[in-house]
Amino acid sequence: MTTEHAIASLALALALGGCANAPECPPAAEPVAPTPELHGAARAAPASIAIFIRHAEKAADAGADPPLTDRGQRRADCLATLLTPFEPDRLLTSEYQRTRDTLAPLARATGLTPAVIDAADLAGWTTALRELPPGSRVVIAGHSNTIPAWVATLGVQLEGLDAEGNIGHDEYDRLIEVVLDEHGHAITSATFAQCVEPAP
Repeated sequence: MTTEHAIASLALALALGGCANAPECPPAAEPVAPTPELHGAARAAPASIAIFIRHAEKAADAGADPPLTDRGQRRADCLATLLTPFEPDRLLTSEYQRTRDTLAPLARATGLTPAVIDAADLAGWTTALRELPPGSRVVIAGHSNTIPAWVATLGVQLEGLDAEGNIGHDEYDRLIEVVLDEHGHAITSATFAQCVEPAP
């Protein structure tokens, strides 16, 4: 699958993928266009695509490793519907229950077993992402304070972060797509809206 086809496949999934129960999938935003020289580099070798999602809504006051709320579980189910057409070949998650549960429906839908990497192990995450086999399609579940650091190691600086440089505490509907060259460096990136609760 070419980079262009893979991006188009994800955009189509985002635009058309239906979600079970309450969450809805809005149309995809326009991806950021790569520069001509990078676009040419992407054609030289199979590019990998990494999809970063924050864990779904977690229970409050449930200790250091809270489970998902009912709303979070609905989001996880919606993400499985949304991302199964992307045809991931690997799933990566932190060790926490909320990230593992967020990927669980997608894991069941695809038959993949998520690989677990310690959330605080930035070197481990950098190695895992930089050494993806060419042509990989990976979905990564992380946290509001880890995803910005993980994508930064690939050469992507996220916008719209809070004062601490994290994804907003109450923001759960951001999906970040990073296209990587054969050396694990970002060719281009785009941010999409994913599953969101409908307005009352």
